[in-house]
Amino acid sequence: MTSGPTLSPALRDRVLARLGVSRGIGTDLSGLSTVYRAWCDHIPFDNVRKLIALRTADDRLLPGTTGTDFFEHFLEFGTGGTCWSTSNAI
Repeated sequence: MTSGPTLSPALRDRVLARLGVSRGIGTDLSGLSTVYRAWCDHIPFDNVRKLIALRTADDRLLPGTTGTDFFEHFLEFGTGGTCWSTSNAI
């Protein structure tokens, strides 16, 4: 299995700060549980960006295609996504 693109350390740190999670969080089950709880508390499950793209006949990739796109828009506008885009972000 190959890994996909990763977030830049700067973007990762901005996302963790917005989620209220310590940058030095562990990679164990406890750390994962902390990140998941913060995710559920702060990142909306919505399709706003996708609806805008589909209704404006936008020829670009669908919003949330990459983690970077997802998180940059989350940080700037507070938008989230549905299962497809959140899975790409994670």
